[in-house]
Amino acid sequence: MLFRLGLLAIRNLTRNRVRTFLTAASVFVLAAVYAFARSGTIYLAGLVSVQTSQTRLLVTERWSVPSSIPVRLTPSITNTPGVEEWTAWHLTYGSFGENAGREQMGAGIATRADNFEAMQPMPEFSRSLGDALRATRNGALVGPGLMSQMGWRVGQRFTFRQAAVGPAMELRIIGVLPPGIYSSIFFFRDDYYREASGDKETTTVIWLRVADAAAGQRVAVAIEQAYSTGPVELKVETESAAMARNIGRVKAIVTGLNVVVIILLVDLALILSNSVALSVREQFVEMAVLKALGFQPAHVMGLVLGQAVILGLVAGAAGGASVFVSAWFNAAGYLPVHIGALAIFPIPFSVVVEAVAIGGLAGLIGSLLPAWRSAHIRAVQAFTAQE
Repeated sequence: MLFRLGLLAIRNLTRNRVRTFLTAASVFVLAAVYAFARSGTIYLAGLVSVQTSQTRLLVTERWSVPSSIPVRLTPSITNTPGVEEWTAWHLTYGSFGENAGREQMGAGIATRADNFEAMQPMPEFSRSLGDALRATRNGALVGPGLMSQMGWRVGQRFTFRQAAVGPAMELRIIGVLPPGIYSSIFFFRDDYYREASGDKETTTVIWLRVADAAAGQRVAVAIEQAYSTGPVELKVETESAAMARNIGRVKAIVTGLNVVVIILLVDLALILSNSVALSVREQFVEMAVLKALGFQPAHVMGLVLGQAVILGLVAGAAGGASVFVSAWFNAAGYLPVHIGALAIFPIPFSVVVEAVAIGGLAGLIGSLLPAWRSAHIRAVQAFTAQE
């Protein structure tokens, strides 16, 4: 019985192919947008929940944006009692070509190679990548998002030209960073940066590692007091505190995307509800005949629900899969035009499953009222209406 009802539901979807196609296209588009927006919420939520540390301190210039710390201060800062390890970052922004457009712009971080793993903790980071950075003077470890954006491959060479006036740097990709907060940047060696750029006087930030939170507090107080009256005033904060300043903005974006997702779900339910209601009106007599032949109200209701659920499942699967496959082809460089939006964050396969489930759920919810009405059709009313 259920199998026959399913076949009948599929057959009914072909009665008005134009409306079925338009409805499916609407669900397809909304499911694709849902998959993209949902991927964004997953990615940003991961940034908010990223593990930060009370034992990693960030030293920056207090009144300058971007920060610019004289290199000559590095020994006195890093020799502060309580500091166990340190590294420096020089943040640089520029283009990957002579006449680069917006999609060919990016950021790099020049840092020490000898203790890269210790001072840049990343999940799933292979020590071999750190070894490769130490062995290759002009090597670059590139985030997966930037690799996708530029269509690069490991082993490929690229030219990076700073936004400020300066010579171009020739770098070679020696590895790909794990997905995460460094997805859209690249790391390279500080000694090569200073030699190639000629900037040997400043650094952007200095990272310090201490034993515990109490030691971090003592080190922060000592450095800030030592540089509170000089020409360069420094600010010291924990990694956790620095991340907390940005969490509010990220959470606002996540909230906004969640609102978009809810609106999409409502739209899906309304579209399917309207389509099913029109379909039920067209099948009014057929429903009455089924009732006259002995079909129970539950059978008629299941037939209507089945039509909407099948349509929602198929269109939702197609919409979610289209985003997932497009992101994969975009990352592999198989699309004729690179789509930058698909490289912002990864599209997990789980959102495809969610899109299928959401399409089916929207079909179920949107067809409940029309299905309930069809289940209570009286055969006499249908035949009277025909007369």
